[in-house]
Amino acid sequence: GTVSWMIEDVVDTVPSSMPFQDVVLRLIALEPGRDLYVVSPDGRYLGAIVLDALKGHLPDWTHLPMVVAADVLDPGVMPVHPGLPLSQLRARFAETPLDRLPVVDPDSAKLVGAVSKRRLLGAE
Repeated sequence: GTVSWMIEDVVDTVPSSMPFQDVVLRLIALEPGRDLYVVSPDGRYLGAIVLDALKGHLPDWTHLPMVVAADVLDPGVMPVHPGLPLSQLRARFAETPLDRLPVVDPDSAKLVGAVSKRRLLGAE
């Protein structure tokens, strides 16, 4: 099996230009285990904003009015592609504390959804 049949297409996205204060409101409203995915105007995946990671790296409050989503995203949350074998997906989840990983179309680089660790474990 591959990632493709496990994709959850309802994901929480924000535009890269969203003001930080709006990003925070979106983060607070998320259900546990979900992260915000930052996308470009044409829908390409740029990175994730993970609340726990952000807590330790809050921007200097004097600069907050100028900070946008692109400034606080984590480019290290690497996406997976729909054709990735589930064995490799398991390996990716073993390396990360995250409950979900973004799924990106390898041709367009567009975000197509997310895949959850819980669903993967339940599928075994």
